[in-house]
Amino acid sequence: MKAQMSLQMMVAVVILMVVSLVIIRYFLGQMEFVEPTEKDFKGIIRDMGFESKCEDLCNEYKLDSTSSKLAEFCYHKLDGDDDLNNNGIIDSFPANTKVLPVCEDSVYCFHVVECEDDSGTVDWDDCRQATCEHYEERYQGDTDKADGKMMELFPNEGGCNLPEGENWWEMYFGPMACTFPPNVVGLKDCIYDGGTDELTCLTNIGYSPGYQIVVVLTDTDADPVCAAVINEDGSQIIIRPDGTEISLTNAITFPGSNDIVIEGLVSRCSPIDTNRDGWFVFLVSTAFDPDFDLAYVQGVG
Repeated sequence: MKAQMSLQMMVAVVILMVVSLVIIRYFLGQMEFVEPTEKDFKGIIRDMGFESKCEDLCNEYKLDSTSSKLAEFCYHKLDGDDDLNNNGIIDSFPANTKVLPVCEDSVYCFHVVECEDDSGTVDWDDCRQATCEHYEERYQGDTDKADGKMMELFPNEGGCNLPEGENWWEMYFGPMACTFPPNVVGLKDCIYDGGTDELTCLTNIGYSPGYQIVVVLTDTDADPVCAAVINEDGSQIIIRPDGTEISLTNAITFPGSNDIVIEGLVSRCSPIDTNRDGWFVFLVSTAFDPDFDLAYVQGVG
């Protein structure tokens, strides 16, 4: 009888142990799919030695105080596995230095370490300016090459979905970070074709309903002046030097991602000198600033 009870107890103990192991394995498996908290992400980055490397680069900049050293700090990016928390998804987490999120596959030193010099804390826009300055100097003032290099170093915000209005890359860098910094309206490399009466420029703006775009053409004396306009409702007009207006369907078009074409403006701005010496082309838009941003190119040719 005692032997039978002992055997039953042993079987019960074995069953209990098996059940316990199953339960433990279940909970361990569940824990593998729990996403790390903000502290976990920052701890991972710290453990990888990235934070200390960024601090070293910051200290080198403070000793040197050149744009090239600041650029080294700014474009230094976290290497290794893009999926820091190994959950098969590119997540976002709050940056250390601003109240903005960043993607775990696109983390730079200026996201992690506040680098302070005598003038204050290095801002994210300071990083853009310093890196542009460094490569513009290297490429002897060629901003196109500098823009290309910036796209290599800062190609995008990363592989996660950042909330609208909180995309650090769009806010501080963009596709033409040196030529047309974010929130600045610009024109560049305008060319006039007398055969088609088209003025084509490189720009960083497109049209969206609710915004106004004005392209102004004038000579060095600012007289006469005429303009091509896209109104907030999408209607287009050309304003002649005498103030009369001409309605046109396609006075301003955007054939490419960075091109603007103004058709029929020059021919309607007589007596503009068509040899184009000393022309000024202005671009004004409410897209970035309701109080209007202004940019111009002198000597369009």
